[in-house]
Amino acid sequence: MNGTNQRTNITFKDSIVEFNQIKTSAFSGNVIIQVIGTPGWMLSFCAGRLSGLSGGIDAVDRWQRSLALASMNAPLEMLVKSNNNDEIFLNSNRLAQEWAVKEVLFDIIQFSQINGDRLSFQIVPINSNNINLNSSLPLLDIQPLLHTTIQAWQEWRIEGLEKFTPSLFPILQRPLQSLFNGDKELEYLISSIDGNRSLRSLAIHHQKKLIDVTISLLPFFRSGAIKLARLPKSVIGIDSLDNATVASSKQPVEIESSPLIVCID
Repeated sequence: MNGTNQRTNITFKDSIVEFNQIKTSAFSGNVIIQVIGTPGWMLSFCAGRLSGLSGGIDAVDRWQRSLALASMNAPLEMLVKSNNNDEIFLNSNRLAQEWAVKEVLFDIIQFSQINGDRLSFQIVPINSNNINLNSSLPLLDIQPLLHTTIQAWQEWRIEGLEKFTPSLFPILQRPLQSLFNGDKELEYLISSIDGNRSLRSLAIHHQKKLIDVTISLLPFFRSGAIKLARLPKSVIGIDSLDNATVASSKQPVEIESSPLIVCID
């Protein structure tokens, strides 16, 4: 693997090659990924398989969302046709971890594209000075999760959402009651925006697909009626909103327009 225990700047496509080498070499250790202006991520591997992750935006909420998604999407036969409590826990935990990994991978893709398709990639092998790996979760094969996430990103771009990051927090800028035109579902969606739920958490709250919720809010983003902030309103305070804004009609987040990934072998 290139850049072992050294920080290198690469494209996201190059990182896929690195992940493939991690699998084929049965690597054990940590991969630290950073993008300028964004909290970094750490992915832990055991014998080439993903064993844990940490970092990024709203990490605590990410795990809570993943547990909620796992409970809503778990096949009943996986959870109720077993008398083994450990097996039930492991299966639900695996689903939750898969959701969390896909969130992290999506953010890595999007933020790296914001940064001109560049990210910092550091591989830290396990050794006598680094023996504490996050191995409390089921081991996962990262390749199929990468493939699914890349497809989700391509769909996100096709819908014109590449400027809007789902890990950010929508905050109302003015009352919007006059803009609903009798659409009760939209009214209910916007009434639940309190500045403390990210787009992802908002979608979970309404048990809807993230992409559908974001498309519904797109006109309000473009008009500046709703802004997206890096931190929840309870943390930044209303007076700090302008400095925390990431995506709006006046200050969009620009992302490379060239295609990203076609497929993964």
